[in-house]
Amino acid sequence: MVLYRLEGMVRDKRVRSVITAGANQLRKSLEPDNSEVMVLLALKLQNKNKQESMKLIKEALRLSHDVPHVMHCVAKYFRYEGSINESLHILGKALELSPNSHFLHHQIGLCHKQQLIQMFEQKRKGARVNGGQIKAKVEVCIRHFSRAVELKPSNIHARVNLADAYGNNYQLEEAIKIFINLLKDESLSESVKQRCYTGFGLFLFYKKKDEDGAVTQLKNAYQIQIESWDRKEAGKKLKQIADRCQANKKRVCEALEILPFLATEDKDERKAEEYTPQTQMALQMLSAKE
Repeated sequence: MVLYRLEGMVRDKRVRSVITAGANQLRKSLEPDNSEVMVLLALKLQNKNKQESMKLIKEALRLSHDVPHVMHCVAKYFRYEGSINESLHILGKALELSPNSHFLHHQIGLCHKQQLIQMFEQKRKGARVNGGQIKAKVEVCIRHFSRAVELKPSNIHARVNLADAYGNNYQLEEAIKIFINLLKDESLSESVKQRCYTGFGLFLFYKKKDEDGAVTQLKNAYQIQIESWDRKEAGKKLKQIADRCQANKKRVCEALEILPFLATEDKDERKAEEYTPQTQMALQMLSAKE
């Protein structure tokens, strides 16, 4: 169980695709009536052995269809599969049994957030999406994330998701307040800080249209040398900003400040050295114009 929790703290999806030490120990402790071990092992095997993991999920649900802890793990499994309605159905039943579970409210919020992302994606591709439906979905996200935070203020991921939901509802000051309060907390682990910096950076970029502020926060995330989705997303967005700046001849200096930073953080000395003279030249040209 300790190995499972520790491995779960690693924000890298590749961990879920390999047989880990945690998975091996769970398999050794698997018994015919231990539904908790079944669901945890199923989550570990989800991207490695779909047939076995689904068999474990079905058996766990048969044995413990009224145990909230088992039900929320089953719901998480279906959410990872993309079966959001199935996940919401199970979480709704679990919530009836345990209405004050911060975890269940957070998981329900994540399901609605995933559906919201799908709606935004459809809209981006030109599909007609009802604005009222989007607003209603955002409000449901806020309700469940707010409740999760209320029940457990130390749930950092629920707080970040709440800030993101506020951003989607144009409650920008509420979102900023959450991010600032989070980043004031000196007790945060490096991985959690990285998550907060990336979330704040993307919020500033997309919602506040504050590119300079976004670059600062995304750099803070990228400087934390923990390989994760958050670091990759921060690097990807920084590279996109740099590429756009390079295309705009008036903003070359900004690009030539971001690119060496990324090269240095990636310990690519050759690239960093290549960018240095370019940066200096661009700065000299800018000074001459001024």
